[in-house]
Amino acid sequence: MTRVASLSLLVLLVAFPLVAQSSAQGSFNFKGTEGLQTIDFNALGDERSAQGTFTLAGPTLVSDGELDQEDPKQTVLVKDFTMKVEVDCMSTIGTRVTMGGIIRDSNVRSMIGRIATLTVEDNDLNEKDPTDRFTFGSYWQKDISWFPTDEEVKGDAGWAMSWWATDAERKDDVGYMISRTRQVNCRSFPVATYALDPISEGRITVNNK
Repeated sequence: MTRVASLSLLVLLVAFPLVAQSSAQGSFNFKGTEGLQTIDFNALGDERSAQGTFTLAGPTLVSDGELDQEDPKQTVLVKDFTMKVEVDCMSTIGTRVTMGGIIRDSNVRSMIGRIATLTVEDNDLNEKDPTDRFTFGSYWQKDISWFPTDEEVKGDAGWAMSWWATDAERKDDVGYMISRTRQVNCRSFPVATYALDPISEGRITVNNK
């Protein structure tokens, strides 16, 4: 009986490989273009999904125009700007983590519903440069009104769906979902390519499980 139970457990572990999770927590200040800003964050997730929040507070230039326009002439300075992002995706390379989601709350109404991403890097163990670093961005979300289809296949649903992408040569690849529901997410830009800025004061902690 013991051998059978052990074998069953082994089969389950092989059939359903564990997905490595990462957690990122911290709070730091940085000097933005308009003054000192603060970011607080706490998120947990993997390449498939994530949960948590991050907030930004401090003087910020925001657009005062239409949601589908980015006109520098229509920006205004909001000295007490605040926003809160509900994290729903995460991508990790080493101690560098990108988290992203939708702005759910802000004292500037036009910012609510935008997509925002935050990339942080924990450099505590880097003897040459122990300074933690980050970068932040927000993006307009535009509706996708076109869907390519195969004209030779009658009733083809086209690219209006979601699907899982995996590496066929790797049996342990957990893959990740590709969807047309949002244009910008944590994998829109490779994590390793971000140019990060040093934080002014605070701490970033990244743990990989």
